[in-house]
Amino acid sequence: MSTHDIELAVIRELLAEPRWSRVGLKVKLEHIDPAVIDGVIVTFSIEGLCDFDGLAVQASRCLRWLHDRGLLNPAPRNGTPDAATIDRILARSAEGRRV
Repeated sequence: MSTHDIELAVIRELLAEPRWSRVGLKVKLEHIDPAVIDGVIVTFSIEGLCDFDGLAVQASRCLRWLHDRGLLNPAPRNGTPDAATIDRILARSAEGRRV
């Protein structure tokens, strides 16, 4: 699992629950090395993406703001477009066929 994938997994969990214990987050993401999760939490805390008090971690107001506005919807790693992009592609294709 790449660093990008791990960071996305942590972001998804931070946005899914209002507040996590650090231990609970590691249990939820048991398929990821706990030390790597700790590193992501520290990095996110430094960068302002999460609030971390040593025991509890939660998405920062900034991260929630970006999420609420739909700014955190990257295309999947395999290059497949997300649903909104597919809808736009189909709409443009349909417009091209109209006479």
